[in-house]
Amino acid sequence: MNLFDLCKAIKIQNEDPLDTDATFDDFFEDEEAADIILSINSVNNSICNSNDWNFREAKTTFQTVIAEDEYTKPFGKIWKMKHEGQVTPLGEIHYDYIIDYPQTGTPYNYSFYADKLILYPTPTEVKTVTAYYYTNYFAKSINESSEIVDTSSLANGTDYSIIPVHLHDILIYGACIEHYKKPSREKSILWQARFEQLMTDFENACKNSVNDYKRVVFGERPQDIIQDFFDPRK
Repeated sequence: MNLFDLCKAIKIQNEDPLDTDATFDDFFEDEEAADIILSINSVNNSICNSNDWNFREAKTTFQTVIAEDEYTKPFGKIWKMKHEGQVTPLGEIHYDYIIDYPQTGTPYNYSFYADKLILYPTPTEVKTVTAYYYTNYFAKSINESSEIVDTSSLANGTDYSIIPVHLHDILIYGACIEHYKKPSREKSILWQARFEQLMTDFENACKNSVNDYKRVVFGERPQDIIQDFFDPRK
């Protein structure tokens, strides 16, 4: 469902008058429209940001540049990086370790500084690197060229959440709970029960598909690293 579909479904749930022939622009003539959209975005962002869900998995590929160690950081949390043809992923390392031991060569570690992705050692040749991450763009939009692009929030009528479409009912009931502050007791009970059931179904359907990957940041919490080394089940 796109944003306009969600808005109409929410009003139907509350049994509000709805003009079935109205456009998204017509909908905005309703004084509460902006608040409904705000509630939808609030619920969408809260759910998406609550875990590393499988629908958040994304990847980007870039070329290293000789003698350049700073690169654009993907908008999200990186969980793995690899060179093409490389079996062992690059390890994440605390930035203090990089500045203490400057080197050049083939990068085998990465870090973050000032919202930049830092490769270590500084590359001495061109390599193709793939970063796997959990996106922080929780919506999609269609631009003027009819291309689908990432966006941080739902704003246009045709925008839609990255949550799989068959699970969009969770946005409807969640937004109803958040937007309508004083619904009837019957509606309140119904919406809450439905939302909780949908959340259970959602968690089962969207579990992280890479949750067996152990992300270790060298240079941070060394006791945990030692513990994980001796007990790989953790």
